Amino acid sequence: MSAQRYNFLLTVTVDVEDDMSTRRKTEVLVYLKIKNRIFARIFILQKFLAMKIIRFIILLIISVLILNSISAQAVFSTEYKYDADVKVYVSDYKYEADLVVYKTNYKYEADGNKGVWYFTDYKYDAKKKIYFTDYKYEADLVIYFTTYKYEAGWQKKEKQYLMY
Repeated sequence: MSAQRYNFLLTVTVDVEDDMSTRRKTEVLVYLKIKNRIFARIFILQKFLAMKIIRFIILLIISVLILNSISAQAVFSTEYKYDADVKVYVSDYKYEADLVVYKTNYKYEADGNKGVWYFTDYKYDAKKKIYFTDYKYEADLVIYFTTYKYEAGWQKKEKQYLMY
């Protein structure tokens, strides 16, 4: 009893997106040599599902990254150094600061990583937990509080990663 082989020549229509985000349909010929017809069908179904799953995962990762980048700079001031994500020293002079911070009373005003901070009452509402140090040498980040929103922003961009 010899094993039967099934040969398939498939024409698959695929949506292709080029560098300029132009979508077009392309036909692809697929030649399969499989011993069992059931396995051939499972193989085709698995390939189709795998492509769909990979596309979904990529879109999910991109969505999470975009949402994280546009989320508010909601911060919580913790009493303990070990509980903080970032240790912060408040300078009296703007020229010493890595970041000039404008403190807002409204969460919707604090957008992105631009130095506009909204202080939350609860640590689970905050994106970052900070601890205010008494000494500059203990701090990861030196900030200066401003009274004008237009002055807020990064003075030293190399420290920007601390607040992402």
